[in-house]
Amino acid sequence: MNFVKRWGTMARTTRKRQTLLGLMTGLINGAFGGGGGMFAVPMLIDMGKEQHDAQATAMALILPMTVATAVAYVWRAGITWQAIWAALGSIPGAWLGARWMGRMRSVWLSRLFAAFALLAGIRMLLL
Repeated sequence: MNFVKRWGTMARTTRKRQTLLGLMTGLINGAFGGGGGMFAVPMLIDMGKEQHDAQATAMALILPMTVATAVAYVWRAGITWQAIWAALGSIPGAWLGARWMGRMRSVWLSRLFAAFALLAGIRMLLL
């Protein structure tokens, strides 16, 4: 049974289920230092969101999650200057990526998302 049949569309999804999605996304992001969006996007699509909307919603989920994760890592282990420079570089990259995403057809956006998820998984399995 697929997720949509069990949980219904996004419009009918309860706040409890939406909060559970956020909790699971945060747990994954916090535990692995990233990847929450890879979990959130397919779940949002299964809940009735279109590909573009699911990815944009995942980005909105990631901002507070990333801040919380970064604070936890700084408190526990510290962050290097190299990470700060990478973070500064990510700002224009994220803006450009969001503009690019908005111009792509949903089918290609979905395929690229799946390809990056697959490549990331293969890379992690080989390390």
